[in-house]
This record gives sequence, structure tokens and C-alpha cells, in this order.
Amino acid sequence: MKEFQKFLEGQKEYQYIQEGDRILVAFSGGPDSVFLVEMLLKLQEQLSFQMLLLHLHHMIRQEEAEQDYFFCLDYAKKKNLEIIARRADVPSYAKKEGQSLEEAGRTLRYQFFDQIKKERAYHKIATAHHLDDHLETFFFRLLRGSSMEGLAGISRKQKEKIRPLRDFEKEEILSYLERHQIAYCKDKTNEETEYSRNRIRLELLPQLKSYNPKWKEKVASFMEELEERKEEEERIDWQEYWKEGFISVTKLQKEKAYFQKKILYKYLLSKQIPINRKQIHQIYTLLERGGSLSYDLKKFWKFKKEYDRIWVEFKKKEERDLLEETKSINIPGEVYFQNYRIQISVCTDEKKQQKEGFLWNWDGVSSLKVRNFQEGDRIQLYGMKGPKKVKEIFINEKIPKEQRKKVPILLYQGEIIALGNIRRANMEQKESKQKICIKIEEVRH
Repeated sequence: MKEFQKFLEGQKEYQYIQEGDRILVAFSGGPDSVFLVEMLLKLQEQLSFQMLLLHLHHMIRQEEAEQDYFFCLDYAKKKNLEIIARRADVPSYAKKEGQSLEEAGRTLRYQFFDQIKKERAYHKIATAHHLDDHLETFFFRLLRGSSMEGLAGISRKQKEKIRPLRDFEKEEILSYLERHQIAYCKDKTNEETEYSRNRIRLELLPQLKSYNPKWKEKVASFMEELEERKEEEERIDWQEYWKEGFISVTKLQKEKAYFQKKILYKYLLSKQIPINRKQIHQIYTLLERGGSLSYDLKKFWKFKKEYDRIWVEFKKKEERDLLEETKSINIPGEVYFQNYRIQISVCTDEKKQQKEGFLWNWDGVSSLKVRNFQEGDRIQLYGMKGPKKVKEIFINEKIPKEQRKKVPILLYQGEIIALGNIRRANMEQKESKQKICIKIEEVRH
């Protein structure tokens, strides 16, 4: 039986399961999870370990999901396996947390797994991720601008999680189930192209075969190299670079650019400060300049450089008080932000309202956003081909550094349209059925 032989070879090489392990198995009832359980049952004939199936009814597909729920219970009963099956209102949770259904489902699923793992003292969680999932993840993250680390894809082993099917293709799984006439559930949402992952799987990946029939092998080989690099980097003692809480600029700049950014990333991660690639690149660029510098990371943190040392420090209370969270302004509506009142109304008299504020073409959006200035902000000004750095405008306008965070930055559909009353963006000269009037005034106490 070639599939089980391949499973055994993977088990021998990666030691997914050891004698006496207690393993939770994520069981949806789909072909992948059914195949995984079938392989584990065969492995139990050679190795002593316990497994417990976990199924979460996401309450998304209603009748179909209900059928899956009872299929899983029936399957476990026939195989004489213990199963814990629960329902979770994923749509309500997604709405409450502002997440996609996919994100919310993953969150609740792993909360469920972690809870049972602690309650029942299990060691590992086995999921049915396979090679096609691994490759989809590569393209999904590539198109979203992931780091090299992220492009390594789905690890075979990650802390307590094991993925014994990581080297199986979907075709192998389906072929085995069909040959042995093993029933499984089909999820119709996997065929819906409104999900970006599904579009990658259904539209992008099939086209790659016409360029190279062995594309899976080639991409998987490249990802293997990335994974090896990731594992190698995990063995590095990154803290050697920031003894006593400071990083030596001289020591840092002896490394190649990639490693400099990696060191900065690991340093900030050690402080539990979330950061993205854009911010890391901005810090890296700043370090190439001479002299002292200061860079705002998040609401409570500041990145600093003096002489040959760089570090992060907690902002003083007065600095933190200058920062507010992003606020929404309904149309029509008003908000108070810092020492400003911002009013937005639907324009009825252009000449009159232009004297009170400024007009902006309106396409019916329900609100605007206002926030503090952030490093890297740009605004498109009248007569300029490209956007101009907001920081340069502040310098030209002689706005003191300590006052810049007090200036409200107004955004329309993600684009900056006003820097308080200092400057505003160029409104496209096109006809619009309606305009809004925006009035920004400083409130004196």
C-alpha cells in the first residue's frame, strides 16, 4: 500500500509521533482529515499512542454543516474512536471582532483545541495540512508581500502541532479514499472564488502546470530551502546583538542588509512590540544617517539612536497623551481630536461653505478617518506629479517637532486629504454629484 508506506517514511524521518503520545486530531470530516485518521489507525498497529478526534461545527453552511457534524460522530463510532464535537457561532464572532469568517473560524478552532488539550492533558495536535495547502500558502503570502520567513509556508512540526500529511498531494489523498471506497464530506465553499485562497487554488495554480508540469516539485524544493534557512536562523542567539538592552550600530552595520533588518526585527519582538516590514525598512534607512534620531513605533514606544547605540524606550506620559487612536467622522458629523474640532456636512451652498471650510468630492462613503501624523505619511498636493512627504511639509512650514503629533491627519478612503489647516490635498477636477464641506478649527481652552 504505497500511501501508507509513504506515511511511514515521513514518520520515520520526522518523528511526528512517539510511543505513548496523546494526540488530538482536527477532524472536519473532509477528505484530508479522514485520510489522516485512516493513516493514524494503521500506524497504531505498529506504535502505541492515543488519539482523540475534535470537530467544530462553524454554523456557517447550516444544513451541510449539520450533516458534516453527524457524519463525524458516526465515523468515530464506526471506528471505535473518541470524539468531542461542538458548535461555535463563527459568523457572530467574526462580526464582533471585525474578522473574516476564515480568520474567525481559525481563532475559535484553535481556542477549542487548546482548551481540550489542557483539560485532557494531551501532548500534540495533528492537522491534515498537505502539500497543496503548503504551496497555496506560499502564493497567498507572496501576493500579500510576506517576509522570507513567511514564504517558508506550513511547517511539518511547529511546537505541539504536527502535520504528518505535509508531503502528500491532494490527488494522492483522493485516489486512496476512492480506491478504498471511504466516505467523506464535501465543503462547497471550497469551490467559491470569493475567498482569495480559493481563487489561488482554482484559478492561478492550475495554470502553472502549462508552464511546467513539475511546478509543484520545483516550488516545494525552493520552500524547503527557505524552511532550512528559517530553522538555521532559529539556532542563532540573537540576544548577543543587544547585550544590556542596546544594539551597537557599528556591530550591526558589519552584517549584510538582510541580517541587519532581521536583528532589528528580533530585538523588537523580544520587547513584544509588533512591527511590520515597512517599519523595519524605515528604521534601517534611518540608521544610515549620521547623528541622533528618534522614531515613533507604536503608541507607547519610541525607537532611539545616540552615538553608537540604538534602543527602544517607553514613551513619557506627556508624549503618550499626544497620541489618540484613529477616529471615524460620520458624514454628516463632527469629532474632537487633540485640540481640534472637525465638522463635516453635505454641501448645499458651495460659495458659502467654501468660506467656512473646504470642499471635497463625495461618492457616498459614510465616514472619514482622522489620526496622528505617522512617519512615511505622504499627501498629493496641487500641481505636483507625485505625493510629497508630510514631514517635509512640516519642516518647510516650520512646524516644531513636538507639535507635529498634534496636527490632525484627515483621510478619505485611506488617502490623506488634509494636514489640519496647514495644507490640503488636490481634489481631482472631475464632476461629482455631491460634495462635502470639511471644517477644521482649533479649539482654545
